[in-house]
Amino acid sequence: MNMRKSISVLFLFFNSMWAYSQPAVKKLDEGFSGHSKPIVLYFHTDWCSYCAIQSAQLKKDTSISQMLNESFYFIDFNAESLGQIIFNDYTFRGTKNSTHEFAKSFFPNSRQIAYPAWVILNKNYQLIFSHQGLIKLDKLKEILSLIPK
Repeated sequence: MNMRKSISVLFLFFNSMWAYSQPAVKKLDEGFSGHSKPIVLYFHTDWCSYCAIQSAQLKKDTSISQMLNESFYFIDFNAESLGQIIFNDYTFRGTKNSTHEFAKSFFPNSRQIAYPAWVILNKNYQLIFSHQGLIKLDKLKEILSLIPK
């Protein structure tokens, strides 16, 4: 292979690797306007055993799944994900080995967030509830039922 071909192949390889490694920008609240519902954010990580327990409970309880999907915008978010998130016209970034700025924004006074973490915003994106740690589903259902839709 001649030198020019080698350089071209290397350029294509590194260019495709760079494009692959760049996380996509995701607009989380796209489609929310005109369909006003409160927002439930569920923050978790891959390494958190309590998150695995909470996620299994959510999957098993169909009534809470139905409630979350019908009456709320439910956002299931890995708090250590990479990439940029646009939410309410703000851009949040994720970095390797760190909590995503989006998750941090809801817990500004916490040095470290206890997972799983829950946040509920009203239709105007105002914080009305937050909780760090496991939450019993009966308690979560009670809280969700009190939120005006």
